[in-house]
Amino acid sequence: RNKYPWLAALSLESGEVLWTTSEYDGVRHGGFRAADLDFDGLDEVAGAVLIDHDGSRMNQWKYRAVRNPGHLDAIHFADVNPDLEGLEVIILEEGKRDDDRVAILNSESVIAYASRNGEEPQNVAIGDFDPSRKGLEIWCRSRFEFDQMPWVLDADGNVIAEWAVNDGKPGNWTPEGIESIYRIDWDGGPK
Repeated sequence: RNKYPWLAALSLESGEVLWTTSEYDGVRHGGFRAADLDFDGLDEVAGAVLIDHDGSRMNQWKYRAVRNPGHLDAIHFADVNPDLEGLEVIILEEGKRDDDRVAILNSESVIAYASRNGEEPQNVAIGDFDPSRKGLEIWCRSRFEFDQMPWVLDADGNVIAEWAVNDGKPGNWTPEGIESIYRIDWDGGPK
C-alpha cells in the first residue's frame, strides 16, 4: 500500500532540510495532508502514520492491513469527538469490495474502523447533521455508479442513517445520483 513513504520538510527561506522520514503512509491520489492536529501551533502530517512537526512518528498504533489493491483514498480533519483533545483524522479506504472502511483516529488510537457492510465510502462530508448527538457526523457517499445508498456515521463510527437516493431524488435526476456533498449553513443554526 505504501508506495511513497518518504517525506522531507524544507525551509522556504534557506532550502535547508529540516527533517526527513521514511515512515509516511498517506493517500494514493495526491500529496500529503497536514493540519495542526494537537493545537500546538505547528502542523503535523496525517495518514496511516502521523508525523509530528519535527519529523518524528506521533502514533504507536499500527493501521489495519488494507487488502490489495487497497489504498488510502482521502484524508479529512475535524473535531469529530469533542471529548478528545485536538482534531481527529478521518481516512477513507478504497480497496477490495466488501472490506472498505472509514477510519477515525488520532495520535493516541484508532477510534473506529467504521463500515456499512464493507462498502467503499468514496466521498464524505463532516458536520453537525444531528445536533442531538455528541460531536459531528460523517456522511458517506456509496461507491456505486448507479443506485447509490449513502449512510451517516456518528462520532464513534456507528451507522446512524442510511437510505437509497432513488427513493427520494427528483424525477429528472439520472440514476448516477450524487457525486459529492458539501455542508452548507442555510439558516445560521447548529445543524
